Amino acid sequence: TIYYVKYKGEEYQYAFVKDITKQERVQNELKEKNSNLEKTRQELLQTNQKLSNQLQKGKEIHQHLLPNNLLRSTKIKMSSFYRPAEEIGADFFQTIEFDKQILFYVSDVIGHNLDGAFLNIFLRETIKTFSNNNDNPNISLTEIIDYIIYRYRLENFPDDYFISLA
Repeated sequence: TIYYVKYKGEEYQYAFVKDITKQERVQNELKEKNSNLEKTRQELLQTNQKLSNQLQKGKEIHQHLLPNNLLRSTKIKMSSFYRPAEEIGADFFQTIEFDKQILFYVSDVIGHNLDGAFLNIFLRETIKTFSNNNDNPNISLTEIIDYIIYRYRLENFPDDYFISLA
């Protein structure tokens, strides 16, 4: 900034100089960081949208795997209502009819996310395989549980998974 002053017949000029190099560097760094933050925010929004879409698809698959119609006979009538506690449930139920027996089971897997839903698919298919490969008309629950444990160990699932089955 330059000032012109006339004092007692004399002319004076004063110049005040301030080094703004550091200030401009900081402002440029802030602009760059803001730009990077905005880019990261956009990437997070896209990732969030992808995850939401995947969760929705997982929810639809899980809902599709739940039985539409439970067993109905002259002696037994069953109906169901299912509402997951979170976005994707880890609960499952099914009925399977053997010659003279009806197996009704309810399962819950620790965690309400995709891995829980997939473990329930494993459980469903394991019980279905057992029932398809078993010709014994008097199936015991111990046989079914032993087969599930056997198949579970074969799959080598992580130790922190837990299935509750009734």
